[in-house]
Amino acid sequence: MNKLAPLLVLFAAIHSANADPEMDRLKASYDAAVERSVAPLRATYEKELLKLMEKHTKAGDLTAALKVKDEIEKLTGKPVLIPTAAPSGTGAVARAKVLEPYFVGKTWRTPTGTSFTFREDGTGDRQFGNDKSAFKWKQRGRDTVEAIGPGTSGGADRSWFFRFESLEEAFYGNDRDTTNAKLTLQK
Repeated sequence: MNKLAPLLVLFAAIHSANADPEMDRLKASYDAAVERSVAPLRATYEKELLKLMEKHTKAGDLTAALKVKDEIEKLTGKPVLIPTAAPSGTGAVARAKVLEPYFVGKTWRTPTGTSFTFREDGTGDRQFGNDKSAFKWKQRGRDTVEAIGPGTSGGADRSWFFRFESLEEAFYGNDRDTTNAKLTLQK
């Protein structure tokens, strides 16, 4: 090991002696020029991908829309919301089917241990310990779901609000404006 130490010191000295400020400036200038050239292409690609995602969403092709969404997120490094689809010829906003894969057929657990299981037919079950009650859910906007049902078995109806960002990230709250309690997807 002692024989390698002088070689490492010599290598470090040669490397630092070869540092060239002009070379560094040229490389920085080149990198900036490449970025300026690529930026418009990247912007056009992102714009076209957004159009394609909207097209797939309107056509009801969730799988294709999610693939395009993933590509946009890789390109930009930012999360993307899939737009909701409106039925053609009406001003009404339809329930965004693309949000449903985040919660339908799944069970999400609150920090206090209450589990909410959502079914495709717009119903679900709330369970805390041995207390289990049914609820009905409706999508409210692009990323929010409202569940309405008894707070306890046989109790009065109340609302819970859920905000679904992805299969890994969802939040819960007692009103639409404070959905900030982190949910955990149950496997």
